[in-house]
Amino acid sequence: PPPSYRYFANKNACRRKMLFVGSNDAQVHAFDVGIFDGAECKYPNGLPPDRDADGQPDGDDDGLDGVFDNGTGREVFSFIPAQMMPVAKRLTEVNSLDGLWGVDGNFRSADVFIDPDHAGTPACLDRQWRTLMLGSYREGGKGYFALDVTQPDTIDATTYIPQPTGGPGSGYLPSCIDGGS
Repeated sequence: PPPSYRYFANKNACRRKMLFVGSNDAQVHAFDVGIFDGAECKYPNGLPPDRDADGQPDGDDDGLDGVFDNGTGREVFSFIPAQMMPVAKRLTEVNSLDGLWGVDGNFRSADVFIDPDHAGTPACLDRQWRTLMLGSYREGGKGYFALDVTQPDTIDATTYIPQPTGGPGSGYLPSCIDGGS
């Protein structure tokens, strides 16, 4: 695929919306807050069709042929940064969270142009656009972590609409959980 940022942004315009929350249980929790529902997820050239799922104008003037739902609010996955593994172990040995701190710092996300698969020396031609979320531990410890949150679902190559496991309309499990099958 072309490495331009415009291509990346267009391809991921309708990716699943996620809410990330850190907690003192040593985990970053990811919740589903919206899946695209529409016929096509491409920013068109010229006049946008800008319609919702029933073919009527959706009124948001974003140029996308569809809208996002409000999501299920369900937890999609959680992530335990390596530095938090001792805290997670300790949580199995105590009756209370008093005095134990986990992932309670701030999160920031950004689109970056990186070589995600390098083994020591990045290769210029292997770089690609990715969305990374950076987090810190605040009271939970020193350091930072990064999590690639680019696309949790497989994208249909013709419409650019993400396909959760179970196909369109199932709306819950991202295809990355089972390797995209």
